[in-house]
Amino acid sequence: GCAFIDGKPFFPLGMFWENVNMMPPDIERMTSMGVNCVLPYRSFRFRLPEKQDGNTSIAEIRRSMDILHKNGIKLIFCMLDVYGHHGEVKRFEGVEGMYEIIRVVVNGLKDHPALLGWYISDENPLSDMPMLRKMRFLINELDPFHPVFTLSDRIRNYVFFAPSGDVFLADCYPIHNDTTQSMRAIRNCFNASEQSSRIGIWWLPQIFNWGIYQCSRTGQPYSDTRYPTEEEMRSHNMLALNHRARAV
Repeated sequence: GCAFIDGKPFFPLGMFWENVNMMPPDIERMTSMGVNCVLPYRSFRFRLPEKQDGNTSIAEIRRSMDILHKNGIKLIFCMLDVYGHHGEVKRFEGVEGMYEIIRVVVNGLKDHPALLGWYISDENPLSDMPMLRKMRFLINELDPFHPVFTLSDRIRNYVFFAPSGDVFLADCYPIHNDTTQSMRAIRNCFNASEQSSRIGIWWLPQIFNWGIYQCSRTGQPYSDTRYPTEEEMRSHNMLALNHRARAV
């Protein structure tokens, strides 16, 4: 469904973010593009640029969130590191154990005005479903006012992942090279959500080049891959909006 903040409709135009430092040029670049929310994969290490020792804390994360709030940008806090999906945080703020750490983080950040919600899955396997559902309900109990976000990249898994979050995100990245120009795969995602599972989607369009991830592993020349063109990115988003996506 649609997002509301303080009773007003809010359409998220967001980005995933690998950088954990709050660099002013990054903030300026995002605001100039109209970005109003960001999801740092390394949220547990979110910090100000002058803090370079690799450690962080609730207080440090809140100071970074203060900067986002000042610039009109919301934060979706990423919980993946707490169970080792993108890294591993075994101890945080003197607390150990996945669910204990989640309690500390949620209780420490839930009242910050920059917070949009909590991200708990990223193309996870179905075998993670019991853990994800437990995480979702724990976060809902601790913070009933911010949604839990869950994501799947597999059409057949949509209906299974939906119960693991309040908001369902889907991604599809079809552009690899000059021979991959069709939007059919994106259309299939929305057809599946509308016709079978009837799950509303917050959409993740492709704005990256697959070669960044693949060429170093496969030896494929980087010149064989490409970014989506501006026209393709615009078309992907318009297709999503035509299918009633509530965020991109």
